[in-house]
Amino acid sequence: MADISIQSQTFSQEMRQQANAALMKLDKGLRSKSVGEQSESIIRFGKLFDRFPFAIVINAAFLKLSDVFLEGNNFLRLCILRVVQDSQAHLEKILNVDEFVKRVFSVMHSNDPAARALTLRMFGSLAAIVAERKNVHHSVRTGLESHDRLEQEAAIFAAGKLSQRSGDRSSYRA
Repeated sequence: MADISIQSQTFSQEMRQQANAALMKLDKGLRSKSVGEQSESIIRFGKLFDRFPFAIVINAAFLKLSDVFLEGNNFLRLCILRVVQDSQAHLEKILNVDEFVKRVFSVMHSNDPAARALTLRMFGSLAAIVAERKNVHHSVRTGLESHDRLEQEAAIFAAGKLSQRSGDRSSYRA
């Protein structure tokens, strides 16, 4: 019986070390000066989530991705959006939702309508964890009134996803 306990602890410790090493390798790619290396790292986060579906790993990874979403360009934001869309099963494991959303939300203050559109699509993709946040709903309503077609379409996408999850289903009625 003691052997099984020791083996379990060793396995758990090895998994933590492997997860840490994988996360550090992806973080190094995110900090690269090359957009190609950054985007390649971003895309690999989905495999990290599947291989190490632990809340602590997923939380740390999503916070790193939110930093890149805030500071990066629209191509990197699109890559992150795709990872989020492909990782829906892991969103509930984000422990620091407030911090994650705060970083993503900051992009809504951009003068770039494409950046705001990507952020609105991100909100729609994050509906499982942001559906009850008033600031997100306000941003979506503002996006619906935008003069930019891309931003309007993204707001429509987000409104549809959020209304499916939100307790206030009348938020987007005219």
